Amino acid sequence: MQGEGGSGFEAGYERGMALALDGRPEDAIRELDRIVAEVGASGDPVRVEWVARALFARSGVCARAGRLEEARAAFEEIDRRIGGRTEPNLVARAADALFTKAAFLLRVGQPNEAHRAVDECVRRYAGHADPAVAYAAVQALRWKADMLRGMGRAAEALACYEEVASRFGGRPEAPIGQRVADALLQRAELLAEAGRAEEGVRAHQAVVRRFRDHPDPAVAAVAGRSEIALAGELARAGRFAESLPLLDELARRHGSSERPELVDVAARALVLKGNALLRCGRFPEALAVLEETDRCIGDRRGENFAEVLGIAHRLQGKAESLARAGKGAEPVRGAASGAARTAGEPRQWWHLWK
Repeated sequence: MQGEGGSGFEAGYERGMALALDGRPEDAIRELDRIVAEVGASGDPVRVEWVARALFARSGVCARAGRLEEARAAFEEIDRRIGGRTEPNLVARAADALFTKAAFLLRVGQPNEAHRAVDECVRRYAGHADPAVAYAAVQALRWKADMLRGMGRAAEALACYEEVASRFGGRPEAPIGQRVADALLQRAELLAEAGRAEEGVRAHQAVVRRFRDHPDPAVAAVAGRSEIALAGELARAGRFAESLPLLDELARRHGSSERPELVDVAARALVLKGNALLRCGRFPEALAVLEETDRCIGDRRGENFAEVLGIAHRLQGKAESLARAGKGAEPVRGAASGAARTAGEPRQWWHLWK
């Protein structure tokens, strides 16, 4: 199996992965174990990286086969072999493995150990100069915040979102900035969920001020999502005179963008405005805004755009029906029932006026 530059290990690794995909976990594990055995105690960084890759794959194969203790042992062996190494390729793999171990521990019902794995990942790698390594740490901490939120531990989740910003807010890399922006968006959303509506509004406003003009479109899109959530919170409080101009500005700013993540923000702003106008009984205006959603999205395809168009079309049908019936203003209930909520989106986007 041995080859110059790890080519022999690569072939063995590919065989192991193919066997796993073919539903032959025992054979896959044997192939991956050959790599580990051949490298042995070698300290060569290339060979050691192949061991880490083989062990990482072994953990996944074992987990899918229900061999949970072996999966956990594979993660621990990765950390034993490369957790203290300083070579960039090995540090990045060690950080990613530690985060993945945390996710595995949560799936097998060990949340406290998952927390400890995240904390160790952050302790070791949050300040690392390599962006790929630091990204693993911010991703782990952001994931922990979501986990705490899902467990109903709101105060701890809020503190964790704040820690994401305090630890990583000064990093210049756009992918890390996107995680920071999203953590602050989620913090604002969680404040609103906890009944602290005014704090949530101020938190959303802070996200918008900080990230709206960010040069990276993915980061600017997070600010757009926060601005949509802000408009929703204002509308929930009956502050439509403040809410609707925010949605107008989002649609104007991003509607002609070439970036799909920004067009998505514009389209959602239009749908939310259409819903608000529909709720107010302004049916012709609502229809015009909802039809603009079709023009905004154009021929773009994708799950998110399909979701937005589906909601827009249901709202159009509602507006047309009410207009024909000559009814006045009434809440639009259940307009988004059945629409899958995209992971990480603000909870109020489609259910603001229920």
